[in-house]
Amino acid sequence: MEKIADRVTLRNIAAIAGVAPSTVYRALAGKEGVSEQTRERIVHLAQQLGFVPPAGTPGQPGVRLSGEAGRQTGAVPPGRAGQQLNIPAQLQQVNEMKRPPGSGLAITLIIDARNNPFLQNLADNPFYLELIAGISEASQVLSYRLSIEIIASDDDLPALLHHIVPGIDWKRTTSGEIVRADRRRALPRLFGRGIVWLGYQPRDGYIPWIPVLARLGVPVVLCDHYVNDLPCDAVVSDNIGGARELGVHVAGLGHRRVCILRQALPSAASWERTLGFQAALYEAGLATNDIHIIDAAPTFEGGYETLPQALASGATAILCGNDMMAMGVLRRAAELGVRIPESLSVSGFDDITTSGRLTPALTTARVDRRAIGREALHRIWALSQLALARLTGEGPDGEEDGALGSWAGSRVVVPVRLVVRETTGHAPGMPVVAASAVAADREE
Repeated sequence: MEKIADRVTLRNIAAIAGVAPSTVYRALAGKEGVSEQTRERIVHLAQQLGFVPPAGTPGQPGVRLSGEAGRQTGAVPPGRAGQQLNIPAQLQQVNEMKRPPGSGLAITLIIDARNNPFLQNLADNPFYLELIAGISEASQVLSYRLSIEIIASDDDLPALLHHIVPGIDWKRTTSGEIVRADRRRALPRLFGRGIVWLGYQPRDGYIPWIPVLARLGVPVVLCDHYVNDLPCDAVVSDNIGGARELGVHVAGLGHRRVCILRQALPSAASWERTLGFQAALYEAGLATNDIHIIDAAPTFEGGYETLPQALASGATAILCGNDMMAMGVLRRAAELGVRIPESLSVSGFDDITTSGRLTPALTTARVDRRAIGREALHRIWALSQLALARLTGEGPDGEEDGALGSWAGSRVVVPVRLVVRETTGHAPGMPVVAASAVAADREE
């Protein structure tokens, strides 16, 4: 039977410790240039994993850990002193400049299109393309290796997770249980791995996958969505705050009949934006009968098709769940001869690239997609450090829960900014001077 320690490499240890391979080499070789705290952490990790320096290969450079020096570093067990630590030639040429924390982490972005046609056709929604681009840019800045995978059905998940984390029988995880032997067998392949999960599933859609990954110590971060009671983190935009600002803006322009186009998605963002809109309008004195909510596809077509229904409600302003819906509304309004913003005010949400290039330019709430990507990868790094601490005995750990199984999860909320452009104006019949209070919010 192949031993776990036979497959552990310097690069494995470097990835999970968040240091360069050359730092691991110096720490295990007893060389200078490594702080004692870092050296102890690396040595402890090597010991926990049963790392055994392989014998030197003829023709390849190596460094000999011998005698007391080798025993002090803990890189070789007693009785094994004198073995060679195999160091590839290119490793000795590693640039000694400081690299970002987590350099070398392998991140998989899972685009979860199960029961979600809007994620199956990414080209139809620039928001997702820009969000993915933000994650990609952040991975480059942080020197992470990023791969992107799309799943369309439940049957896709076992094969994908086996590709990400080999050594686990993912087809038998339906009970949510893994045995200790599986964890140990897969452990070397878990080093430096993390998953950013983009999708909008209910809790059952992540069971048992995320709990199993957590027990294995593979950090998972939900992106643009969150689910309570899962051992993972989430990074979301401030949907309630952004929607509230849009609601305050529209109410401040004198609108007293407002329609909300709610995204027909099982996502936290959809109901949070609706909640933010309603809160602002209620605070402005509007009654329930003054606010008409329509569920629509979160697409251009969704906004286009529902405008007649919104107009029939008597609304003088429409708050759309995203920019694509708002663009559909604007197109249909132009065809119907509805003047924007003289007769109807329209706002979006997200501020995708094309929103400011329309005529008239779209009022919206700006979601910082780059910040979402950056924060998601920072959370991957933080969780990997937590898993490392538990793995090496420096943090609380339970045999049943594994490295991250007991993690309660945290949520990072990225601020959203109101961007006032040309599609919102004072309500019909309201003096222009009354709307001057919001003029300062307008984008130059």
